[in-house]
Amino acid sequence: MLIDDTFTKLDQGRAITLKRKIDWHFDEFCESLKKTEGSVTYVMNVIRDRSLKNCQDELRKVLSCGATIDLIELGNENMYKKQSYSMIGGNANAFEYTKWVRKVAAALREVKPDIKLTVPAAHHWNQWNEDMGSEQMKQEGIFWDDMVMHPYVNVGSPIFNNGAMATLLSAPAQFEHMLKVWDTSSLKDTKLAFTEWGLNYEQETCPWGKSGTYAMTLLDAAIFIKILNLGQTGQVVQASRHILVTQASHGLYQYAGNPGEGNFVKTVNGAYFSKFIDVARDSQSLTVQTVSPELTDHVKAVTSAAFKQKNGNYKVLVVNTLDRAATTILTVGTSGAVFTQCSTSSFSEDIGAYPLYELDEDPFSIGIVTKCSEVSVPAYSISVVTMLRKKQ
Repeated sequence: MLIDDTFTKLDQGRAITLKRKIDWHFDEFCESLKKTEGSVTYVMNVIRDRSLKNCQDELRKVLSCGATIDLIELGNENMYKKQSYSMIGGNANAFEYTKWVRKVAAALREVKPDIKLTVPAAHHWNQWNEDMGSEQMKQEGIFWDDMVMHPYVNVGSPIFNNGAMATLLSAPAQFEHMLKVWDTSSLKDTKLAFTEWGLNYEQETCPWGKSGTYAMTLLDAAIFIKILNLGQTGQVVQASRHILVTQASHGLYQYAGNPGEGNFVKTVNGAYFSKFIDVARDSQSLTVQTVSPELTDHVKAVTSAAFKQKNGNYKVLVVNTLDRAATTILTVGTSGAVFTQCSTSSFSEDIGAYPLYELDEDPFSIGIVTKCSEVSVPAYSISVVTMLRKKQ
């Protein structure tokens, strides 16, 4: 998020935004934050045409509107040549980056001493990560609190066939591999913020097309469950949904019609994500033990995350990536917890479809009463299992 980034107008994406006369409307954004009591993850350009003073002034402006800042991301994906504008060496050098950004961090903390600052990390281990975790970097001084990673999983394929589907269904395994590499690296003790994440593919040539398919949503939901569980371990301190409104597949909403004449509709991603938000609101996140069939070796076909509601009952988010119904055993709550009744509300579409919904439309089925000892979820489904706990 940039308030007045006139110096980035040469960037192709920014140029398109200007041509379309799209304004950020920062003041309205601040009003929205106040009404919703929301907070913001703030992305600040730190390496292109910046001075310490204008970085400070930018932070002061954000704070002046009353916004609560969870963290500042010091540059968007600056470990890549394109996103660093070749300002930190031809191939984006970590030491060149930190030489300047260390000063930016100190300047920002003069404005707000307790501001939380993060720096970028690559989701596929590379020289940047190696340098950021090196002894030389430690000697020069670690000035950041956490690191930001954008763990996009590559699922692209030029044709639609069994191989393409296998690549798509491997997304959770690819995601787990990224984190396993991190866990054995020199940065393993550094906590992560996922300010972007999802499935990555070439929209113009991939068979999923620009809008994508329900298959992508299914795997997106499975990765989201894994991120929730990483939050339980403390490895991931924050995760953001990217992006709210777009005509591409990863958005939660789309705008149907001509500008100013159409209306917003909900995508398949938006359908499951809004349901997950309803489940998580005003609740306590918990770990859940899941016993299920495996999609591939050591990769469970069913993933789940649990939330304890204020009334003491539990709701479990469940994603089944198998092409058939799966029976799973869910263990949540304290040892000896007894549940009197369980019900399952599910949502599934044709694997190649990508329907759109009205904003108030809920495609999840009405809850069907099931056994609590074993829960059955439909093929290729996203479900919410409600578990009513016996009152003591």
